Amino acid sequence: MASLSQTFDTTRNEIVAAMEQRIDKGDRTKLTKKDLEELIAILVAKLVEMNALGTDTKAAIDRLCAAEQELLERAYPRSSINSVYFPRYTKAIKSAIEAGRITLNGKNSYPRRWAKRNPLPGEPSSGSEARHYALDGFIYPIEVQAQLRAATTQNANARQDDRQPVDLDAYMGKINLLLASNDPIDLIIAIAAVTGRRHTEVVSLGQLQPQVGEMAQLIPQGHPYLLRFTGQQKAAKPAYDLLTLVPAQDVLLAIEKLRAAADIHDLAGVASDDPRMEALNARVNRRVVKVLGEVLPTPQGFTNISIHRCRAVYVPISLHFFCPANMAEQRLAQHLLGHVLFDDTTTGNASVTGHYYQYYLTRNGKPLTARGVKLAASGPIPLPPDEIDAPVEPSPTENQGALTVADSLPAKTTPSSQVNGAGEGDPVWATISSQAATISTQAQTISAQAATIDRLARSGGGQGDDSEFKALKAEHARLLAMLDELRAIADDPNQLQAAQRFFAFDFDREGDALDDGGAGTAVGSPAAPSATTLAVSRPARTKDEDDSDHDKAQDTKPYQRGVRLLELAQLWAQEHPDATVKFSGALLKAVGVHAAAIKAITTDLEGDIEAFNKSLGDDSLKTHNKGRTEPFLKFAAEMLQNEGLYNPRS
Repeated sequence: MASLSQTFDTTRNEIVAAMEQRIDKGDRTKLTKKDLEELIAILVAKLVEMNALGTDTKAAIDRLCAAEQELLERAYPRSSINSVYFPRYTKAIKSAIEAGRITLNGKNSYPRRWAKRNPLPGEPSSGSEARHYALDGFIYPIEVQAQLRAATTQNANARQDDRQPVDLDAYMGKINLLLASNDPIDLIIAIAAVTGRRHTEVVSLGQLQPQVGEMAQLIPQGHPYLLRFTGQQKAAKPAYDLLTLVPAQDVLLAIEKLRAAADIHDLAGVASDDPRMEALNARVNRRVVKVLGEVLPTPQGFTNISIHRCRAVYVPISLHFFCPANMAEQRLAQHLLGHVLFDDTTTGNASVTGHYYQYYLTRNGKPLTARGVKLAASGPIPLPPDEIDAPVEPSPTENQGALTVADSLPAKTTPSSQVNGAGEGDPVWATISSQAATISTQAQTISAQAATIDRLARSGGGQGDDSEFKALKAEHARLLAMLDELRAIADDPNQLQAAQRFFAFDFDREGDALDDGGAGTAVGSPAAPSATTLAVSRPARTKDEDDSDHDKAQDTKPYQRGVRLLELAQLWAQEHPDATVKFSGALLKAVGVHAAAIKAITTDLEGDIEAFNKSLGDDSLKTHNKGRTEPFLKFAAEMLQNEGLYNPRS
């Protein structure tokens, strides 16, 4: 009868032979999951047998571990062995010792000194413990570990030097779709993406709750994007506040839906190296490639994307949404990732955080550099007292464009259409006409440019940039859609009168700013503003001037008010699903948001606005909002006033 050692050797030899065949054939899988589990079990069983026979000397243990290390290095690089495979062997050995299968003695172990840098009250600061020699057999020497760390740092630096672009709207559009899914795998991906959590923290170890506290200096309590997190996978750290990329209420609902799934419910408390969790992780990563492959590039040094890349792209999005201008990005990023928390004021910046700087954000192919666009919604940053709350002048327009759109807007001359003075003579009407004129002129210009490019390409008179042509056509379509929205607003008197009724908005002053020379039309006047009056001739503005206006607008209370209004519209939709209101520039105007802030908000939050409106249905803005704006604006007025974001003029 064969001895136990002979049986072990036979099984091990069969596994090694199969592994070598896969290596020769170039298979991606060198050792199957079952193979690795059997190899680990065989090694532990040999240590148990040696312990029972009294042959577990340091020399014998070292030979056993060296043979196993040599086998692994035939299949995998040292970096993978050090981070993935060695920990599995040491965990199994420790489990055997704790279970009493291996007894520590003077031959198989040695006393190892230890010291704690910051012991808790009552805890010893130093001591010693018996350590089995096999545990050291599955740790690379210090010099090898230094080489591996250097290679890891080099790869991380290369990724930072060549960050990959991620279109914010396309990415968040995909994530929002996954968040609305009932599939547990989709939900895991979405929740991990919007919270920056590891997938194990989402599934089993972590807890996200609607509590606040530690970030009060950054975001006021009750902020709609704030959650309390406990249960870090890699470190036993206290609970801390983190920020979500979508409203926290949506995240909590998704988590509740995920944890209710039977196959997920059974994984509560399961660790990341549990076979069940590893199997789930493989499924999640396959799904990530499938659903996010088009919007999430693969960073340098990786062969494919995985769920961990969602944690990496969470960093630039959270900085874009929430990082104040006066705060270093590293400080916020390392807190949100759980590396160094805000309340840890004596620890230096975490170098590991730099490994997550793999992506940068874009919109329509252009980098997004603005920071804190959603943070302003609750006004955590003090604003200067001389905040400009007056509307800026509209962009220059051509007379012909203004005439064309003024003629295209529906007539409001009959008494029935003059609801509470909200007709052609109303300065609100003048504002709509002016905006329509500007948009029409831009649309005509872009259409002409696109036609020129197309004509040159067809005649051979030019190279014909197909991408530029498509971009112009897309922008033209967007402007036409904006015109449709303005026409819808003009057709619905409720949207014009609601602002006057509930906000006591000073439309007379608003109208004054629109006229050339400041002579505004009285509210009661029946005369419509002329196209020539609206189309004031001004020098063309430069891109730097537009960017400056955008930056200035972001630092004003109207901008904060507008961002908060979008959140209130989302909250209203959840509480009143039968009376939802699609978000538009008219709503912003109704709460006194000036033109520069409206432009900045609709640029910064374009994807959020589009996704929200689309979630309410495919009907037009005019049809959807008809008769609904008045109660919503009343609700919004009260909320904004209570939060100190709005003081309507009397």
